[in-house]
Amino acid sequence: MLQSSADRKAIGRVADMEKPRIVTTSWDDGNRADLRIAELLRSRGILGTFYVPISPYQGQPSLSHADLKSLSSEGFEIGAHGFSHQLLWGQSAEVLAREIGPCKPILEAVLGSEVRMFCYPRGRYDTNVVRFLTEAGYRGARTVHMLSTNLKFSPFEMPTTMQVFPHPMSSYIKNILRTRKVETLQAGLANVAWLGNWLELGKKLFDSVRQNGGVWHLYGHSWEIHKLGLWKELEELLDYISNRKDVLYVSNCELVRLLNSNTAAVSGAVKS
Repeated sequence: MLQSSADRKAIGRVADMEKPRIVTTSWDDGNRADLRIAELLRSRGILGTFYVPISPYQGQPSLSHADLKSLSSEGFEIGAHGFSHQLLWGQSAEVLAREIGPCKPILEAVLGSEVRMFCYPRGRYDTNVVRFLTEAGYRGARTVHMLSTNLKFSPFEMPTTMQVFPHPMSSYIKNILRTRKVETLQAGLANVAWLGNWLELGKKLFDSVRQNGGVWHLYGHSWEIHKLGLWKELEELLDYISNRKDVLYVSNCELVRLLNSNTAAVSGAVKS
């Protein structure tokens, strides 16, 4: 696929950065409260990817076709989140074909544009799931691995930095053990004092990216944010990370294309 002028401009900005500083966000489940998320992002110049299951998640009010078209036209990315949000890890080929196969063409027919990213329901996946996604034509997939700010990752194992959710410290410890990444362990140890305060943790990890370079990836579920009354805290965090001249704000797919491109300029920027 040919690169657009916007793509080339973004790649140029990364190449020009001695320490690339990138922010991306993603939002799961396709709830209608995603429209409020989009409003918060839009007003602050932050991009985001909305991962939408074909069947409404747990029967909740979901984004309409008109909503999806509107979000896409405003520059937000729409990604797939399975047909019925069924766990994909360990499933048979028949189940994977049913849950993965129809998503991309259905969403593309609604949007009139390519759907490039996938988000694993409940964050679980295996090599068979990745193979099905690759064969279906996806460019990458997002996990729920947290505390990552690394510029290098497999396109189909995109990690996150943090979730809009008041996780107890034990959840972060389990996440560190599950990911088995040294950098995740280091991030946990460096910010152990903040693991019980997701808002302050988000700020500290963003400060680290601004100082050292990296990717700051926020994800969440709008229905969960509404249920737990986290809107004010989310607004505070978005205010904190927005409108920084030394930061590049991108969608999930743009992040994959920037950091995993074979373009020599990008490779040089990431390795510097």
